[in-house]
Amino acid sequence: MKGSLVVFLILGTWSAHGASEFHRVAWRDDPATTAVICWNQVSGERPVVHYDTVDHGERVASYGNLHAPDRVVPYRGMTNHFARLTLLKPDTAYYFIVADSEGASRRLWFKTAPDKPRPFTFIAGGDSRSNPEPRREGNKLVAKLRPLFVLFGGDYTGSGKPEEWRSWFEDWRLTTSADGRVYPIIATHGNHENADMR
Repeated sequence: MKGSLVVFLILGTWSAHGASEFHRVAWRDDPATTAVICWNQVSGERPVVHYDTVDHGERVASYGNLHAPDRVVPYRGMTNHFARLTLLKPDTAYYFIVADSEGASRRLWFKTAPDKPRPFTFIAGGDSRSNPEPRREGNKLVAKLRPLFVLFGGDYTGSGKPEEWRSWFEDWRLTTSADGRVYPIIATHGNHENADMR
């Protein structure tokens, strides 16, 4: 169970709206029907994920589904929130906004995995802890190539300090495509995350 904490705490996108940041999507179970929406809640109260298969743009009230966080984890200077979505449709675009008492994030979206065999692309990488410039360039390629998901093999930071994680998240926001598409993460634990398990 501790190893799964790292999956959620890493990889995110950034929003200048509302009181949340570092929005990301993680895959932990069946990627065709489940996803976890994750974010850092900076301030504000009562955050909720609004989501739908129809793109309602920034009109929060138009989104047909609501999901409050299932879990909140204070960690490395952040307050990470996790909303586990289930019963999703395979091979479908899902649009979402995180709204709270201070406003709403920008509209983002991701795609669930297909439940039948078909071609797809993914990007695999890791060990981005010590050279931020190639890390940023690689993140820009994610936004350009638009894979179904990203598999990340660990060693996100050198020692897990709050400023290292913040820098990593700031760079990860470059993976968001111009149309707001974010790419689900399948994250694994590297030896440099051993300090994060304490």
